[in-house]
Amino acid sequence: MALAALGGLAAGWGLRALLVERPPPPGPPPEMVRQLAALRDSLARTEAGLAVYGAALDTLDTVVTRTRARFERLRPLLDSELDALESGRGANYGNHRWAAFAYGTPPVRSDSLLDSLRAVGRLVPLGDNSRYVVSILEYSAPFVVPSTRWLISETARRFQDSLAARGLPLYRLIVTSATRTSSRQAALSTVNANAVSSASSHEAGVSVDVLYVQFVYLPRDEDLPTLPPQTPHTERLNRWLEGVYSDLGFRYAEHLDGLLGRVLLQMQQEGRWLVLRETGQPVYHLTRG
Repeated sequence: MALAALGGLAAGWGLRALLVERPPPPGPPPEMVRQLAALRDSLARTEAGLAVYGAALDTLDTVVTRTRARFERLRPLLDSELDALESGRGANYGNHRWAAFAYGTPPVRSDSLLDSLRAVGRLVPLGDNSRYVVSILEYSAPFVVPSTRWLISETARRFQDSLAARGLPLYRLIVTSATRTSSRQAALSTVNANAVSSASSHEAGVSVDVLYVQFVYLPRDEDLPTLPPQTPHTERLNRWLEGVYSDLGFRYAEHLDGLLGRVLLQMQQEGRWLVLRETGQPVYHLTRG
């Protein structure tokens, strides 16, 4: 009996030992805890950043879609308008020569005469600005009489105002030719069938040529949308959108020419320009009217 009691006591102590709460296993090292916390924070920021970035891309996509739709609503020149620009009053080159005699300088026979006319202010420089850019002029110098410089700026202003009224980005005109000396005019006539070999209005500083197949986007802050706060790479996204605007100007050059051509027709009706839309070269030959 005593042995049984001892056996029962031993069993009870063994059960109690099993029921005693054991200490928890040791946790991860403090450095690992910090690394795991940093990883969770990084993942959370990444997810939030992706969400913001996605929202920014949606905004840009909306802007591009809307801008493209507005370009589509621009009308290219009608056949009747093309006829007026290609065979109207400005197509009579005798009118251009008369304007050169009436409003221009004496024929610029040489570079030395051109320099003299510049020195006294009868010829003024053309340079890149917010209205137009001056392309590399191989056969001419970037100088015109003051009234012609004012007219090209006024033409570009009206063109840009037409764009702004339609909610479109602004584009600049490209001037490809201005005043030519007699020798440069003669040299050009050997490679360009549109260039007359006799006296040209370009020799009197009253004429410029402006491209109608290419326009230069004018970057402006107002063309850039407001992106969500904390958008990553905002500057890169804005530069991408400006590249899209430049590309749209190329793709819709015919539509932009519709606006420009109507501005020129209006200014010809006002007696400001003589306008000839050349076909051998993609330019408007413009002479002070």
